[in-house]
Amino acid sequence: MTDASSRVTIWGGPSADSPFKLRFVLGVSDPRHDQAAVDRVWTRLCSEKPRLFSGPISSVIAFDSTSLTLTWRPSTYRLLAVQPEVETGTWHLSVTALLLAGARPDERVFMGRRARDVHVYPGLWEFGPSGGIDPPASSRLDETHVRAEMLREIREETGLDAADASMRTIALFRDATVRSYDIVFLVRLPDVEPAVSSDDWEYSQGAWIRLSDMPRFAAEHVGKICPPSLALASFLGWIATPGSRSG
Repeated sequence: MTDASSRVTIWGGPSADSPFKLRFVLGVSDPRHDQAAVDRVWTRLCSEKPRLFSGPISSVIAFDSTSLTLTWRPSTYRLLAVQPEVETGTWHLSVTALLLAGARPDERVFMGRRARDVHVYPGLWEFGPSGGIDPPASSRLDETHVRAEMLREIREETGLDAADASMRTIALFRDATVRSYDIVFLVRLPDVEPAVSSDDWEYSQGAWIRLSDMPRFAAEHVGKICPPSLALASFLGWIATPGSRSG
């Protein structure tokens, strides 16, 4: 599904219960870029947002939607952040969690409001936690590593231990606005509505929203929800917006 306004494309099965298994291949592509320009723009960004840090990231080179093969390479956050001012060919490989709690018809999903000083989508609500996948030390990216990264994001950004939760991959989305590919996990927690408590700075607040209330929440927060989260809500049938699934 491609949303023209948000520039989000989602790949997944015909339903959230359909298998969706990605294959990861380490590539060798290393696009050339103007290092002096990168340093100049990065220095300015850091002066504007002092929390920025150029740690290691995984960058997507290509995605084959037929074989579900994702080709990636190690990179650094600064090469992502300086775009589009300086083109570096960097696309962030990330994870996004759909945290579900409770049973139907009272099933709820967690949404966090991004802090004002984050680099992308400041102040907007999103499904989460979400975050970048650090390159594995062995350079062998696989489902085990990706799941561990997802659990880490959940722990750091909500304070929840989801190690015993039911967790599976349901989709992959590409956000052309922020140049990311996010692997989407559906995470079912055993508690009815777990208390979220974290010192992580990336969220200013969090809320559990009944799935049946998602259309109302979206209508009351027009322009205040991250485009990928709106696209995911539509993809999963939680809100009624134009679009169709991409297999």
